[in-house]
Amino acid sequence: MKRKIEKIKLDLKNELLLRIEDLKMSKNTGPLVVEIAPTFGCNHNCIHCGFQQYSSYANKKRFLPLKQYKEFVDDFTTLGGKEIWFAGNGEPFLNPNFSEMVKYAANKGLSIGISSNTVPATQKKIKDTIENISWTKFSLNGATPDTYSKVHRCEPKDFFRAVDNIKLFSSYSKKSIQKPLISIQYLIMRDNWDEIEQMVMLHKVMGFDQLIFRNVTRKEHDLVQIPDNIKKILTKVDNADDVIIDWNSFDKKPVSDWNTCYGINFRINLSENGDLYTCCRNLVIPSVYGNILENRFYDIWHSPQKDHLFQDIYNFKDRKCCLKWCQCASDNKIINEQMIH
Repeated sequence: MKRKIEKIKLDLKNELLLRIEDLKMSKNTGPLVVEIAPTFGCNHNCIHCGFQQYSSYANKKRFLPLKQYKEFVDDFTTLGGKEIWFAGNGEPFLNPNFSEMVKYAANKGLSIGISSNTVPATQKKIKDTIENISWTKFSLNGATPDTYSKVHRCEPKDFFRAVDNIKLFSSYSKKSIQKPLISIQYLIMRDNWDEIEQMVMLHKVMGFDQLIFRNVTRKEHDLVQIPDNIKKILTKVDNADDVIIDWNSFDKKPVSDWNTCYGINFRINLSENGDLYTCCRNLVIPSVYGNILENRFYDIWHSPQKDHLFQDIYNFKDRKCCLKWCQCASDNKIINEQMIH
């Protein structure tokens, strides 16, 4: 039976429906999920990196301070938060406190997900995190060292390091109590689409749980156009077991199909410099409503500044890029149905 990552992630739909009712009564409901960037900067310089399409890392690295992070987690939990996804603007495992961050949140009862290229992960870091996470989305965008190094813009030896670390994660996962889902994401582009079938074979040999193929979104274009012969290969490898093609990523609409974005109430973002911002809109229009290095999250969430920005986004009509980048899209479809009834 296919262990789809959507089924392994914490099921938040019922909780979301309850909080939509609160929102309809103008109650200040708390967020459910936060995407946290523990790090600004990366050991790789991937050609598809969404954040660097707007702001280059330029060999800079910054880390979210541990003290303020813990205070944020305390407040996030108090407000009813359920899940942390460590991803955002950089490679999480570069943060020297990352293992402690994961453990602290897990001890608060939060579900934990990680996006990473895994290369900086040591055996100790893997052991320290594996019992505290629920799912992973590891980046492996090439089935050979040459293609991997071209896409990730790194040394070819990093391919072998990534493969070894993912194997280690998978091995430890099977022995752990939590048994987190070890998922690999392969973003399809001209540079690597000839290795789709090789990647499937590598997946079978490596023994991780799930391989996901998705399209790449470019800043200057809505979607990368995939030739018909490549789509045929994707259709061939799509199956009822553990290889998943995210077909939605190949045919996203240029405009959103909801009237108002209320999803920003339930999925929020925290950057490595302490900024709280609503969504990927912040890449093109400033959407920061507070900073946890200056104020506690609980106070920010109940502040006029946050309410004013959210109201501005509710009234914002130019949403042509929303489905291109939006992390709230699936929530908004549910929310829009409930809000109009």
